[in-house]
Amino acid sequence: MSFPFAVFRFPGVRAIAAAVALSLPAALHAQRVLGPATDATVVPRGMLRVTAGPEWARGHERYSAGRGRVAKGEVEPFAADFNLDSLGPGQLPALAAVSAGVRSIVGGTSGLPVTLGALETRFDVSVARTPILVEYGVTRRLTIGAMFPLVKTWTEVSLQPNKSRDGSTVGLNPRGYTTNQVVVSQLQAAAQALGQLLQSCVGSTAPGCTAVNADRARAQALVQSATAAATGVESVYGTSAAKPGSRFAPADSSTLQRSIASRLGALSTDFAAFLGAPPSGTGWITARPVGATQFSWGNLQRVLTDTAYGIGADSLISVGMNRLGDVEVGGRFLLFDGLGGIPQRATPSGVRLRLAVEGVVRFGTATRDSIHHFADVGTGDGQRDLEGRVMADLLFGRRAWASVSARYTLQQADEIRQRVPGATPDPFPAASRIAVLQRDLGDAVSLEVSPRYVLSDNLGLSATWQLYRKGSDRYTGSAGPELALLESGSEQVLQRALVSVTYSTMAQYFQQKARTPMEVSLTVGRSLAGSGMMKQSVTALTVRVYNQLLEGRR
Repeated sequence: MSFPFAVFRFPGVRAIAAAVALSLPAALHAQRVLGPATDATVVPRGMLRVTAGPEWARGHERYSAGRGRVAKGEVEPFAADFNLDSLGPGQLPALAAVSAGVRSIVGGTSGLPVTLGALETRFDVSVARTPILVEYGVTRRLTIGAMFPLVKTWTEVSLQPNKSRDGSTVGLNPRGYTTNQVVVSQLQAAAQALGQLLQSCVGSTAPGCTAVNADRARAQALVQSATAAATGVESVYGTSAAKPGSRFAPADSSTLQRSIASRLGALSTDFAAFLGAPPSGTGWITARPVGATQFSWGNLQRVLTDTAYGIGADSLISVGMNRLGDVEVGGRFLLFDGLGGIPQRATPSGVRLRLAVEGVVRFGTATRDSIHHFADVGTGDGQRDLEGRVMADLLFGRRAWASVSARYTLQQADEIRQRVPGATPDPFPAASRIAVLQRDLGDAVSLEVSPRYVLSDNLGLSATWQLYRKGSDRYTGSAGPELALLESGSEQVLQRALVSVTYSTMAQYFQQKARTPMEVSLTVGRSLAGSGMMKQSVTALTVRVYNQLLEGRR
């Protein structure tokens, strides 16, 4: 399972306007408190800034991409593809062989209830992301930096197959070969006896031929039915190591097993009508094939992990990952400074504008979600991106100001190994569907608007509205037309709202009342709407500290 972490991360790297005035001990007013949202400030020349912004995102629901049972944009469980009313041949093709074999036993062409029961699943996803950003002011207008994200993901899996314990009509084949062979032998013996009688009674008026000659067509059909039933028992239940049957078999006490028992009883009665009593025993077909136990949690894990069942995946259990995310390197340039080179004037008046641009290269250093664990969440996309950003600050007097930023992410193509679904939804694609593909994730745009208010030299409040939109992914490779299933619904949209409170020592530092210039921000927020994205609640703590490396340079 992959998340677009570009919308999970806080920029966490924004400059404080006061830093430009390191040599100014005057009282500071507007923008002496920034906060975690994106803005257009740059780091002063010769200064190093380090920002750590751990963010915790949690959720168990997602905004539908429109590929499942609800409309696009509606909220559904994150594990919606794994919540099934019936786990049957559509999800596990190996069950199709059971369906065909059972049909040959019971006769007819109508649908058979071949199912492992309902599947109830819940994924509770947590992503803890700590971007560590190191920035350096090269000139008064140019800042360069690198961001190293540490990402920890955890998916709590709650899995309940066949919760009622009586809903599966099939289970794992217990392989009761000895008993199953008796059933096959009895069917074959009865069919052989009736076949011989049909042959010997041609033109005969012997008393033993009366019933056969009265309805030869029905007798011939009975021989064919018994022969087909014997083949079906052999192919479904198995009779020896050389003829092991299917991996699945009808479950004891299920409607399927009862139908088979009833069919074998009816065949025995029909044979008695033509042949009379058998040479020994109470009936021609008295044995019954050995049924499976009801499908269980352990059975499902075996089906997923045992390569003999075709899936060859990991156990579907809770899983976590603690790895490096996608590393970024970039630079920011201050295009226009309507604050006259001193961002924190003592008495700013009117509306003032500051404008900056930024370029970022994001490297594919993250670990993608595993193709063998269906609930695993990776630490990033794991491929290179090129990103351009534009940031603008608008100041309205001494205390109120706002920032607006826009980004465009050009996602570069790469090569991956992927399980290609055979249908939608396909929660457990077979190992045979693993293919090497060329992937080109859709380009993304995002917009962020952050109004702010400075309460005092130390305290500030801000609110942020974020919009993220990603286009459709593209895949090429040898997997055929099923690649369209990977592309379908791959567009993503997410809106988030965040509120932050920030404490800053910058003003005291400039006044030589604090030893270390720093900011600490607490942010809470949640998703508002979207599609193809996790619905999440967010908590973040951003810490930003400064160090003057080159004294006296501004």
